[in-house]
Parts: sequence; structure tokens; C-alpha cells
Amino acid sequence: WGRTNIPKMIALSQDEAQFLENSIVKKQEYADYGIKIQRNDIVLDVGANIGVFSRWVIDKTEKDVRLHAFEPVPPLFDVLKQNIANTGCAAAQVHCVGIRDFDGSSKITYLPNYSLLSGYHVNVHDQNEKGDADMLKQVQVAPPEVVDAAFASAETYETECVRLDSWMDKNNITHVDLLKVDVEKCEFEVLQSVGSRWRDIRQVVAEVHYANLKNVSDLLTQNGFVVHSSDDAFPVFLAHR
Repeated sequence: WGRTNIPKMIALSQDEAQFLENSIVKKQEYADYGIKIQRNDIVLDVGANIGVFSRWVIDKTEKDVRLHAFEPVPPLFDVLKQNIANTGCAAAQVHCVGIRDFDGSSKITYLPNYSLLSGYHVNVHDQNEKGDADMLKQVQVAPPEVVDAAFASAETYETECVRLDSWMDKNNITHVDLLKVDVEKCEFEVLQSVGSRWRDIRQVVAEVHYANLKNVSDLLTQNGFVVHSSDDAFPVFLAHR
């Protein structure tokens, strides 16, 4: 991507990687509405998948960033770990844990044929999930046969879960310059887990499921953020002080 000669990304699906790169790198979705990333920032990437956003941050700051990327799905984490290691960013760390509103463990559903639909709230037997798949087809994120196959190939993993305030306390994180959240219907849980540490969060970007729009907007506003949203099929909330 130009600045740091980062090697080409490893990807489980080229279609998914291209979609993420188009959204994050080319369209600069996470850089709108006053959101700023600077050198030496502390950035948390919650729901990192294979690391496209993390690598964009590393490239944008010329590797001068303290980055923590969280991905609880083991196959995705393995690729994330390689992609971040290949950047040569010494202060970037990856964590195979899920950020939720409790400390403990929980099962996550992984869809190998379309990992962007994976998550803690995926129910492959629930017809309501088909609505999300239909939306993905309409916005051409993936061919219809790929989305259909995703639900037929689901895998389940037991994962470690932690609240964000607990994790920040344990790891002596005094502040966060940017919190990015993309966690397939868990975004309100993740933001609730900030608890009493909101004063230490400077900026938030979150892809928000339509059922969580009001809750997320209200929570951010109540904690002193100016909130903006994109007009895409999958709204992105961008919030800053």
C-alpha cells in the first residue's frame, strides 16, 4: 500500500480480502468525519479477521503505532498473526480472544466459506439469518452460491472472552486513541464492556448491525462523543470527542 513495503497479505479468501481492502484502504471508510490516526497512537482492532484494518493502520503510521488486534476464531487468528508479523511492526500484538460484556468463555460460529459472517450470534438454523445473507448478495459482497455455502459449512469453536475494561486494566492501557469494532452483531456488547473506561477512549469506529443502531448511538452520545454514520448497507458509526 505504498508507505512501508509491507508484503502482500495472506488471505483465506481473495474475494473477502479484496472487499475489505476496497472498503478500508481504497474508500477510506474509517478515516471520515474527523477520525484521525497518528504516529505513536494506541489502536485496538476488535474483530480483526485477517488483519486488513490493522495493516492499514500500521502502513498509515509507518509502523509507529501500538496496535492490539483481537480475533477469537482460531483459523482466522492464525492468518492474522502471520499478516501482522509480516509487517515488521514491533509494537503490534495479536490476541486470540473475543471482546464481550463478560469475562469467561463462549462458543463462536465460524463460516469457512465466508468468514465475514462469522460471530457469536450466528445461528445457521435461524431463518432470520437468511436476511443478512440476502443483503450480502444484493450489495455483491460475494456471489450467491458462496453465501449459501457459508451456512452449510459452519464450524464451532470454544473461545476465551474478556471485557474491554478488564483487558485494559490487566494490560495497563491508560488510554486508547482509536477503538475499531467489527464483530457481527456483538458491537453493542463490546462497547458496553468499556464500562468505566470511556473517559480513556478518544475515538470509535464501529460497523453496526441495524438492530443495534439506536443502542450504539445512544451509548456513544451519553459518553460524550459526536456521532456520525455512513449511508452504506452496513452503517459505520464514527465517533470522536
